[in-house]
Amino acid sequence: MNSGVNPHGGPDADGVPRHDLSTNANACGPYPEALHALQSADARHYPDPAYTALTIQLAAWHGVAPERILPAASGSEFIQRISAAVALQAGAAGAAVWQPAHAYGDYARAARAAGLV
Repeated sequence: MNSGVNPHGGPDADGVPRHDLSTNANACGPYPEALHALQSADARHYPDPAYTALTIQLAAWHGVAPERILPAASGSEFIQRISAAVALQAGAAGAAVWQPAHAYGDYARAARAAGLV
């Protein structure tokens, strides 16, 4: 599967791409309200690892049940978590995933890590 090209964006044999949508880079800087919230937050304690308040607020905003919300720090984390959940559901029966030849590289890495081949 390794073609010598980095499947997760960034510079490759063609040089630096004009637009790299695989990153969270923001040339405009942080949103002022978000920056203020971060600066005024109490950083003495870890946040709720289950994201309870966030999940409830997002569910209410979207009009869905909280069980339908899965916060993740990034697309890569989401792919890892979903792959692990699929592997757990498959149990001893095992599971296989299909992936096109040209796809986001984290799908294949997550599938291998979860034992989905």
